[in-house]
Parts: sequence; C-alpha cells; structure tokens
Amino acid sequence: MNKAYRLNWLRAGDARQVARLEAKVYPRSYRSGVRALREQLHYAEAAGENLSVGLFLGNRLVGYCLLFAEEHRQKICAYLDISPPPGLELDGPGLYLADLAVHPAHRSRSWALVSRLACVLESRDDLRSLPMEALSTPDMLRFWKSRRRVLASLGFVLERTVEFQEDDVPFPLHWLQFAQRRTPRTGGKRRGDNAGLDDAVTVQSDRGAFRVGVVRTDQGWSGLSEDWDRLCADTPGATVFCSFPYLRAWWRQLGLNSELRLVVVQQAISGEIQTIAPMQVLLNPTSSPHRRCLSFIGQPSEVDRPTLLTRGADPLCARLIADYLMRSYGEDWDSMILYEQQPDSPFLALMQERLGDAGLLVDAPAGPDCPRVDVSGSWEHYLASRSRSQRKSLKRHIAKVKEAGTMELDTVDEPLCQSEGLRRYLEVEGRSWKAGSSVSVARSSAHLGFLHALMSEQERGEQPQLHFRFLRIDGQDIAATIGLYWKSCLYALHVAHDSAFDALSPGFVLTALELEEAFQRDDYSAVDYLGGFMSNKRGWATELRTTRALFAQPPNLPGYRYHLYHFRCKPWVKRQLAKRQLLEPVLRWKKALGRREGGLA
Repeated sequence: MNKAYRLNWLRAGDARQVARLEAKVYPRSYRSGVRALREQLHYAEAAGENLSVGLFLGNRLVGYCLLFAEEHRQKICAYLDISPPPGLELDGPGLYLADLAVHPAHRSRSWALVSRLACVLESRDDLRSLPMEALSTPDMLRFWKSRRRVLASLGFVLERTVEFQEDDVPFPLHWLQFAQRRTPRTGGKRRGDNAGLDDAVTVQSDRGAFRVGVVRTDQGWSGLSEDWDRLCADTPGATVFCSFPYLRAWWRQLGLNSELRLVVVQQAISGEIQTIAPMQVLLNPTSSPHRRCLSFIGQPSEVDRPTLLTRGADPLCARLIADYLMRSYGEDWDSMILYEQQPDSPFLALMQERLGDAGLLVDAPAGPDCPRVDVSGSWEHYLASRSRSQRKSLKRHIAKVKEAGTMELDTVDEPLCQSEGLRRYLEVEGRSWKAGSSVSVARSSAHLGFLHALMSEQERGEQPQLHFRFLRIDGQDIAATIGLYWKSCLYALHVAHDSAFDALSPGFVLTALELEEAFQRDDYSAVDYLGGFMSNKRGWATELRTTRALFAQPPNLPGYRYHLYHFRCKPWVKRQLAKRQLLEPVLRWKKALGRREGGLA
C-alpha cells in the first residue's frame, strides 16, 4: 500500500468526514448527513456490530465502507423505514452494507479498502458465511453490477436483485443480496522460491550465505505458517503472543492502521528459513515524532513480550535483521518502539547500538515485571509459601463470599462453548467499573472481533484456546476471567466483577480459585499474569520476569520534546514523589480517576 494511504476503523467521531465525502460523491437527495451517520456509527459501535472501515490519505478520509453486523436482518428495513421487499427472506443474522464510496481521485485504492474488509470477515467464523444485504438506487445498481467480477474475486457474489417501489420515493429501489463464497487462498512462495521475499539482499557470513528480505502481504504471511510454527517452538521465551494464530487474528482485526513488515532470514542455498521478525510500521500522521513507527506486531495492551522467532538465541540472525532494518530508516520508518523485551536479547542490544550510531535519540528504560506462577506442585504447598497476611486475607474474603450465598466456580473451556462464555463475561463486565472504559473487552467492535477471530482459530491443531471462569453466588455470575491457554500455560487476559459486590472482593477470590484449579489440572504447568505496572498480581507470583523497552526518536524538535518529557521530566517527578512517599497515593488517585472517566464514557 502506498505510504501516504492508511486504513482504520470508523467510529462516531469520523461522521463529519464521512458526511463531507458523501457530499462530494452523491447528490443531496441521496445523502444521510452528519447526525444520522453519527448515530448509526455510535449505536453500532456500542452494540459491537460496527464493521465500517475508512480509507485515509494522511488524516483526510478519501473512501469508506459502512458495514454492520445484524443479529436480525429484518431490522435493516426498520432502520431504512421501508417495507420488506416482496418475496425476500430476511430471517436470521446477516451483514448490512449501508454504503461504499471512494473519492473519484482515489478510486484506484478501492481494492485495498474492500480486500482488507474481506480479510476481516474471512478471519471470523461468526461472520464469514453470513449473507450481505444492501439497498441501491438505479444509479448505484449500475455501479454494483459493473464491479461484480471484482467483488466475486474477493468472495462477495451478487446473487439476487429485487426491484420494488416505496410510496414516498420517486424512483424504483433495488434490494441486493450478496453471498460470501471464498476459495481458500494458496500460501505465498515457499522455500525454493525465496519465500516470496521483497527487497531481498544476500549477505555472506562465516556460516555461509543468507538472504534477508521482507513479506508485506497477508497472502505472503500465509506461506510462512509452517516455518512460523517451527521457529516459535524453538524460540526461548516465546509466548502465545508470538504464535501464528494469535498475531494473525490481531493483525486482521486490530492492525488496520499498520503496514506489515515480516523480516525473514533464510539460507541462500537450501532456502530454509532461520529467523522471522514479526514487525509492523504503525501509521500515526498526527503523532510526531512517531509518524511511521517501527515495532513488533501488536500493541502493549494485547501483545506481551514480543520477540524474534529463531532457533535458540542466534546473534548472527539478530545482527542480519538489525542491519536490514537500518537500511530502510528514514524511508520506510522514522522511529522505533520495542516494548517488553528480554533484557539479554541480542536483538535489543544490536538495535540500541545501531540506532545510537545513526544519531537517533535512544533510551532503554526498564519495562514492567511479568508475574508468573509455577503450578507443578500442590495448592497446599504453594499456599503455605505465601505470606501470612495474604493467607488470612484470602480466608476472610472467601468466608464473606460464602456468607452471601452458595459459592461456585464455573469453568468454560470447551471450544464449542466459547461464544456462551464470552457472552457471560461481557454481562459481568457490563456491571463492573470497566464498562465503557479503555480497558474493557468491549471497548470497541474491533476488540470484540479480535476475540471472535481467536475463537475461530481454535479448531485448527495446537492453537490458543480461550478459557473462561466465573465466580457465582446462588447461580449468579458476580466475577469473571478470560484466560488464553497455549502449550500448558494459562495467560490471564482479563478479570471483571459486578460492582454491586465490591465489598466481597470477588476478583481477588476468583483469582485464588482459578489458581487452585490450575494446580489441580494435569494440562496446566504455569499461570502467566503478563506485564503491566499494577502490582496486584505480584503477591501470587513464584517468579518475576524482567523486561526492558527501547525507544528511538529522530533528532528533530518533536523528537527532542518527546525524549525530554518521557525520559527526563517524568522520571525526575517520580523520584521526587517517591522521596516524599507520595508516589503510591498519586498512582492510586490516577487509577481512581481513570475508573471514573471510564464509567462516564
């Protein structure tokens, strides 16, 4: 994709730009207007049904597709204030294509918009086979029919067109029904074909010749799946967040605002892939100095401890990738952020050295510690190793829960029950302080879509599996957790509890019950509480894994400003607060303020 263009999910705040573009491509009688667009996007987003994507040139919207998931297709007619067209069956769920428009000067980018949307739908079992409905005027009908072959190549087959008349509309309307039929794509080029690498270079070393290049497409990524799984299994410290299905689901649902950069090292003669660096260029047109920021795929809130995928700690391949990335500095990317890196990572040390030599402003601050519990022993022995105060607190809180009613732990870990588990978790979260906040599972339709995409991957081999647990009193869910199980480890993703039961500390009790069950299960070896600067999980940990981050900004005014604020001023303020024993109260106040703002959102 051209560097100036980017895709992103559309929300209510984009309604004005959508209306502005709508005015440029449609006559007045066909336009929805800002208010209707804002309401449509707002309610769809709140319901988790928004699938609308915008095509941007920098910050300016130049194309959009307004698409919504509908639990009952009959609702579409109610939205449009029309009678159901005669002879049409509109029972059951489906997709509603409200509008698709691209500015005439940017029509060549329509393919990028529609193909990425097709990729989003393809990754979700709950959406990929649903029919898609659209309402069309006679002029737009010609547009749809002229693009039948292009749409069919992306899996959208125009199956039926029904003409009908509404009393208050002076021209006939056409109801369009599309079916989704996608032929599974073949993978990218394999070993003998240089793995489909772009911009490949050959490098000589004492271990022979290597080719280093980049994969930029979703289809090329598909061709790396077998090598990805093999290398992930051999990578020290690899987590579920490095796995092919997890990163693929994240990229397809949450990576719209990024460009794919999978840097690959392979043996020049045999073609065997030695290392993969799962990177992205995050596009932030308004966020100088990070307009084009190179990082590992994902965001810190969804991806922990990203790393190179390589057989053992291979300094040579780390050096080859570091040197290759520096070749494109200034042209492809202008800053770098690497979160939660292993402190002894050869790649981290090499990038820090290379970036400094290139004159960038570089800092490598300590990252969050990652608490982990080894559950290979017995629960009784583990509990005895905890502090006396923690044991007494746990006993007291469990007694309080039991006084409130019949206490029960319910575990949902069967793949066929995942949708029901997610529904129950969302109900609990909707009654918690997290509802509507930036840390909730339901903070956007895209984040909900990400979980659905993960559930869609679970039937394929050794894939990550979502495990849900619920603390119940008299049959009512009062607290819930979501964990991601992979290779005998449970990664604790989310916890929420009903605010009406705050006095019982149900999240604390559920964490303990979840751990107790983990000790009793043969298929669990560890529970990983992930990174983060909150200390509430440290008391449970049998091990703390340290991390470091790497920040590099260009030596310009925005770069110096960012560097000064984050790595000079903020650390100084924290040190002064700590000296005066004010740091913990300020952090508690900040957390409480965040909760309040989340509740008011």
